[in-house]
Amino acid sequence: MMRMEPSLHGTASTQFHHEGKVLNLIKESSSSQQLTSTELQRLNDKLSRMSLDAVLLWAHDTFGSKLIDVTSFGYSGMVLLHKLHALKLNDIPILTIDTLHLFPETYQFIQRVKDEFPKLHIHTYRPQNYTTRDEFDYAFGTEYWKTHPDQYNYLSKVEPTLRGLQELKARAWITGRRRDQGGERGQLAILEWTDDGHYKLNPLAYWSQADVWKYIRSYKVPYNPLFQKGYQSVGDVMTTQTVEGDAPERSGRFVGMKGRTECGIHSTRKKIEQMKHQAESLGNMEEQLPTLPCPKCDYELTPSNFEEIVIQKKKDNPSSLLLLEFYSPLCGACQDFAPKFKQIMEKLEQQQEGKIEIARFDVTYHDVPKDVANQHGITVEGTPDLYLIHHPTNDDDGSIQIQHYEGEKEVDPLLQWIKEKSALK
Repeated sequence: MMRMEPSLHGTASTQFHHEGKVLNLIKESSSSQQLTSTELQRLNDKLSRMSLDAVLLWAHDTFGSKLIDVTSFGYSGMVLLHKLHALKLNDIPILTIDTLHLFPETYQFIQRVKDEFPKLHIHTYRPQNYTTRDEFDYAFGTEYWKTHPDQYNYLSKVEPTLRGLQELKARAWITGRRRDQGGERGQLAILEWTDDGHYKLNPLAYWSQADVWKYIRSYKVPYNPLFQKGYQSVGDVMTTQTVEGDAPERSGRFVGMKGRTECGIHSTRKKIEQMKHQAESLGNMEEQLPTLPCPKCDYELTPSNFEEIVIQKKKDNPSSLLLLEFYSPLCGACQDFAPKFKQIMEKLEQQQEGKIEIARFDVTYHDVPKDVANQHGITVEGTPDLYLIHHPTNDDDGSIQIQHYEGEKEVDPLLQWIKEKSALK
């Protein structure tokens, strides 16, 4: 698929008027009719060759008053707001969610945006029946985001978004998501159909982080000052942290939320099957899945070598410890965990002098051999998932010991856990 080059010229392209019937598929269908997967793929092939201006103008022409922009005022979102303003598409409603737990700097920045783009119609939605953080925390407790992450996410983000989409009568909504943000966004299409019956438009799907900042600097687009302090992606104050320059963009999000750090295997498999079905229906199998290379890993496991490496490791092997990760390149949490896992391996290499070997099992295509794994207490429901296996050596009379890591996927806690468990005999 061709990359949609970013437009830095602010020119209002009318390219979609000359692209034939494909771009009119949605416009000519009923409001409740969903495109087939083949039609959607054909449409995405067209959209991927169009400039940002042309995609936004096409969406405005196609969905009319039922098109809205959903933004959290991140830097990708600011590119879209600036472009909508430049194209004079000020009639598109802007939906933003105030979780009541944003940074003070974020609230100040949102007010600045309202002042600088007065013609944009910004609609703010909050958790239903709550207007302040104190009210919300009084009702649910200050630790609700940590003790009940799924419920907190629904109350503070999902429900307000769905309510906003309904009240604004949206048929399609614009996002600032990009493929290079990694994880499950790695195969992002420009246009998607959601389970709740909306089209989701991702005009920046093929832009890179560098493209976004080039646009921001070229047009002096305002952005949240927290980015200058090391926050690459900004959410709630209690679940967002700064990240190092080479870390994945969204790795500073959902910190401390256990329910937001793992990907379900079944959802990953479902996504793979959907991608394969779409590619096969078009006779196009060139689209490649993302990868998570691990040059320092000692073993890449498959069902054929799983038992040999994990369970039946030779006793004369000088390394008695094996750190095992179950992962998938399609899992956003695995993408976020990858640089941390790299740090852990580097520190283990320095501290353990080769005592611990590293193995990984990619669940993307392979099933974990349940008969062998379950017999030894290895059950994988989500990724990333970590086990430490202690194999008996010639000096040991004991049996294999397997420990499952259940803590936060952070460098220091994991290293401390490995240190404690590696003393097992």
